[in-house]
Amino acid sequence: MEKEKKRTVGQQYMDNINNSPGTDNAIELSGKLLSDLTDQIQEAVKDGCSQFGKVNFYIAVYPRFNAFMSQLLDTKIVVRRSCPTPVCEMTVYRYDGFAKKIEFLWALPDLRSCYAFIGNQDKVTIAEYGTLQSILDYFDGTLLKLAKTLNGEKL
Repeated sequence: MEKEKKRTVGQQYMDNINNSPGTDNAIELSGKLLSDLTDQIQEAVKDGCSQFGKVNFYIAVYPRFNAFMSQLLDTKIVVRRSCPTPVCEMTVYRYDGFAKKIEFLWALPDLRSCYAFIGNQDKVTIAEYGTLQSILDYFDGTLLKLAKTLNGEKL
């Protein structure tokens, strides 16, 4: 009976990279997040309403990855009164406490994907255009200005 040879972590990593689409693909990431997030966001809205009452608040969604294997593990959701400063790997929603509506503000993929989008703007599909616009707004400072405006800060 032959002894089965163990695969090294490096071999597993290479198999993962070669056999699966990258999780840094913004469309793939968005699909995974959206399929799991609806209930979590609704729970965050309930928490925010109980914490803040009938005022506007923000829901920041941060995907958590296995750093070595590049796999999405889960998401961290933070409910906060102020609009967060835009950073890569973040999706932000604004909850209007008076109208009781959730408004999508922006979604940014990881930095490597941001540069890939910028370098391939001519190849962006209609489905990816919103992500590209968020990326461009991030790099030209528009998202930071939006966050400051929503927080009532001076520009």
